[in-house]
Amino acid sequence: MNCENLIAFSLLCGLSASAFAQDVIRNDRYTLTLRADHTLDIRVANMPPQRFAPEFNVLWSEDDPLCTRNASHPNYPVAPRVAVRWRNPDEPLDALNAWLGLPEMKAATGLSGSVRAEGKGRVWEFRDAQGKVTVRVTGERALDTTRPFTVGRRAAMKPVRGVVETGRVRWEYAPQPEFTLAAELALPAGEEDPTLAFTLTPKRDAFFSVAYTGAPDTPLAEARPVPQECAARGHKLFNFVMSEADLHLPRVHVATAAGNLALVADPSECRFRLPTIADARFGLMLAAEGGRLKPVLLAPLLGGPESRMRAGEAWRFTFRIVARPGDWKDTYRHIARAIHGVRDQRDNSGPGSLNATLERVMDFLADRGGRNHAMWDAQQKYHDYFTDKTGVFKPFSPLYGLSVAIVTDDEDFFRRRARPAVEYALSRRNNLFAPYDAADNKQARSARRDLGAPYIGYAQLVSLHELFQRRSPALRALAEAKGPAKGKISDALARWRLTGEADALTEARQAGAKAIASGSVFAEEEFFDLLELADATAEPAHVQAALEAAYHNAAKLNLYPVPPDATVTVERGGLTPVHAHSIGRHRNIWGFPPPQPLRATEQTVPAWRIARLGVPGTAYPMEYWMNTHGAMLRTAGLARDAFLRDVARWGMVGRFGNYPGDNRSQDSLVPERPDAVERRPWDWNFATVNPGHAWDFAAAVLDFLVSDAFERSAGAIDFPSVSAAGSAFRVRIYGGKPGRFYGDKDVHLWLPRGLVACDNRQLDWLAGHGNGNLYLALWNQSFRQETASIALDSDLVECDPKREARVWRDNAPAAPVRAAGNRLTVTLAPKGTVAFAIPATVKPRLQAKLYDASCPALGPASYAQVAAPFGPVHAMLLRAGRGLTSAFIYAEALPEDVIAARLLWRQGDGPWQELTDDIYPYEFSPELRDDAGDFACVLEIEDARQKALRSPVISLAFGAAVQRPPVAQASSLPGTHPQPPEAPHGGALPVSAAFSAEFVAYLQAAANGSGFGLRTDGRYYPYSTPQGRRIAWRQPVWDRALYSRGCTAEEAEQRLRADLTRTLAEFRAALAARKPAVEFARLDPRQQETLLDFAHTEGVGKLRPEFVSAVLAGDWPRVVNEQLYVRYAGHAPDHSRNKAFARRWSIP
Repeated sequence: MNCENLIAFSLLCGLSASAFAQDVIRNDRYTLTLRADHTLDIRVANMPPQRFAPEFNVLWSEDDPLCTRNASHPNYPVAPRVAVRWRNPDEPLDALNAWLGLPEMKAATGLSGSVRAEGKGRVWEFRDAQGKVTVRVTGERALDTTRPFTVGRRAAMKPVRGVVETGRVRWEYAPQPEFTLAAELALPAGEEDPTLAFTLTPKRDAFFSVAYTGAPDTPLAEARPVPQECAARGHKLFNFVMSEADLHLPRVHVATAAGNLALVADPSECRFRLPTIADARFGLMLAAEGGRLKPVLLAPLLGGPESRMRAGEAWRFTFRIVARPGDWKDTYRHIARAIHGVRDQRDNSGPGSLNATLERVMDFLADRGGRNHAMWDAQQKYHDYFTDKTGVFKPFSPLYGLSVAIVTDDEDFFRRRARPAVEYALSRRNNLFAPYDAADNKQARSARRDLGAPYIGYAQLVSLHELFQRRSPALRALAEAKGPAKGKISDALARWRLTGEADALTEARQAGAKAIASGSVFAEEEFFDLLELADATAEPAHVQAALEAAYHNAAKLNLYPVPPDATVTVERGGLTPVHAHSIGRHRNIWGFPPPQPLRATEQTVPAWRIARLGVPGTAYPMEYWMNTHGAMLRTAGLARDAFLRDVARWGMVGRFGNYPGDNRSQDSLVPERPDAVERRPWDWNFATVNPGHAWDFAAAVLDFLVSDAFERSAGAIDFPSVSAAGSAFRVRIYGGKPGRFYGDKDVHLWLPRGLVACDNRQLDWLAGHGNGNLYLALWNQSFRQETASIALDSDLVECDPKREARVWRDNAPAAPVRAAGNRLTVTLAPKGTVAFAIPATVKPRLQAKLYDASCPALGPASYAQVAAPFGPVHAMLLRAGRGLTSAFIYAEALPEDVIAARLLWRQGDGPWQELTDDIYPYEFSPELRDDAGDFACVLEIEDARQKALRSPVISLAFGAAVQRPPVAQASSLPGTHPQPPEAPHGGALPVSAAFSAEFVAYLQAAANGSGFGLRTDGRYYPYSTPQGRRIAWRQPVWDRALYSRGCTAEEAEQRLRADLTRTLAEFRAALAARKPAVEFARLDPRQQETLLDFAHTEGVGKLRPEFVSAVLAGDWPRVVNEQLYVRYAGHAPDHSRNKAFARRWSIP
């Protein structure tokens, strides 16, 4: 039978000609073939054909399925916390338990899960290998599901007809009682990817969603890990939906050795904004079933804003199908560049140079404005962890501030911030440290207060040793006591730097090879380790491994929605939107009034200024964790990878005028402001602000500047780094050793404040000194040619006007110039660079001391640990350079056993000096002179029984050994222990019933609602607060005997009432002295109580005049709205009293 007869026969039999003839459409990359069963074969060069089916599952529900996304959802074993969840109390328990019991689920979580009914609710339990329950979910959250196909009703849709029409394929589906569905695929010209669009038309009012389920599936064993939001737990956990709000690039991607398949939301469906679950239009999922993996797209999200549909109103959605051979990174770049249009758009037109940003961040940290907005606690040697819990401290590494102090040549910052943070790191066993007794607000619950060893690990201790120029043997000894972890790249490299042992570098290579061979998704720590390995070896394989890891971490950054080439208006009405996180914290944690919008100038700016591209988004749409951007930029320079460079630039360039806080949920230009965080904490409602994170942010800015110079100079400007391994917010650390500048060696990185004055905000700069030169590189962040006048500070450098400076323009040698009068005029091409080696007399300050080759290292007897009657005492000398020597001594004794401590110390034959400390921990940091002789000290503790206990004399040598014992016996030391001030006894206690029991109970609960100091004998004993030791209801300890015997509640209340009586008398007198005089008895009860409350806690003489005036005027809105009632406990707001006051007077 010939072909014509076969077709005629098929028509007689009711078969279409397409059952035998294949319909094909093509462009320059794709060949699409419609098959007789209406499926589609997709062919691209160098990849096997892929069969796509035009199959959908339509979901619908008459009731709202309550689509949610909760970043703190407790049922995190089954899916990431931010995965989409629906309320589904009817999901069968047997099906749930069968799913939880799958081997794949157990392998992903490492837990055995089960769910059971309990009354009208459910209980989920997850047990570890020992059978211990580690996660338990109850209440309403236990009724949530992450499995979309269990929600509502579902219809599987396969086409009944498929036709090819002029470059497109159209499919028809059988009508359903609830809806109709149509789909079509178009293949644009050139090399563009196919677009698949579907249209759903409801026949009834209901909630609808369409899931595309026709992509080819892949054996899970053949799938290669691709970093993306739809896979979790190291590419082991699947079957959950990530909404548009939590996708960093709107793709779901499966990669194998044969190639890559991805479903990608079309850019037309991704409106430019900060997407949230409230306006998310679609979601993506990797569906795993029967050992196979398939990408799935759902739009709209069932229960989402667009899923509530009306009968007869059609809803259409378009996405791309991507099939590409090669590495997953090529497909990732293609989706970002070719489909979503990611390109470099940022410049410095908003906040100006990153150099100025770094200076402002340091001003914030150092309190150069004098208002301590960063909440530095000099006693505790770090910034308060205010946002989560006051009285808790949480640094991640001392290296960040230390590196910034060294590179910016800031001795004041070194002495008042960096070195105290080093001492904190050397003495606290846990970085999250809780020295005070503070109310449990369910935050920072892993805080500890143990002393005796560093919280930082081996690699960071070695880095400290290097930044201190190997002059402090105590640091090396602490590192060696920790020891390197076997098989850890960072520790092996640290050992290699410390000892020079070749086998350490071999171990690092072997550990790197193991990491590379694992084929897993690289975490941030592995990325930094591999980059440091690449720097150490310069081997192409290690550079490629670092590049792979860099892409894994770049995938954690937002790359959409891409901004249009248009303007947007922000801060409408002159107000900055309130960050969602502030609302709950103001009420529940801080006791502040409802957050108010920060006043700001309304601006119309290019859309790229507010775009979230290049910044992370995990819990919030934008999060300012910027620590990987410098490392990505350096990796881009090593590998010459333009895409990675652009991603790094998107995150950091032209975005920040100061530390911006941690995250945002609304569009705003506040991060560009130079004073962004320079305000009181109740005005930090534009972002989540943990002031101590500015410490890490400063180091991230520095890392980016150094890496930007490296990338732009093609590696000709290169400064070595040391490791911050093990730290959160890890960055590369500078200042240990000199680097290179266009072939010149022994150049010290040098960015002192004010060195460069530039009249063009588009220029960033980097400087160094050495070899009789000032080295200066400037680069243009804009897309236009820029001209600038440069003035160099004569207090820092004097350029030789008679000698020519060497010049490199865009990395090529250029005509030399003279820097007459310390001035230069430069013209830079778009994104261009210019660099100078200027003969000059350079005047470093801190660095002159740090890098002074004549300054010797301390000797091996410069540290010690001794046993004292009250426990171990640690003592060490720290020397960073000439005139930079100090001692650090601390006791491990806990405050329950101590009234106060003092250090008796001297150098050589000098006089004995003393320092006192009555706040835990008991530690001392005397500054020492290089030429005054060896150090000796005794640490004395007054214990709770008022007995003085002394350590042995501790002698620490500057040289090889102590020259001679500075004292013959401890008895020659001063003998009087200084007494901490006691509260005045005031004679017999006045007895007063003028204060109601209810008012006194309020004061007691506000001061110490947690019962600190209350022991099992029913008596109160002193406890720790930022103001010192307190007893009962945060009262000063009025008798030293209370440290050992305590007091009853009745005694404490009697004392409290007596104090109130005295305060009232003092305050009456103060009111009577006002002009005009005020009679306390004429005030209404709220005025009387409020004034007495605050006079009692703050002191009559310390009451804020504006607060007193507002209360006397009965202007309660002012008291609330101007936060006049907010009290501080030392350096940070007093959350307990503020919350109590707000609740007492029903402040919202």
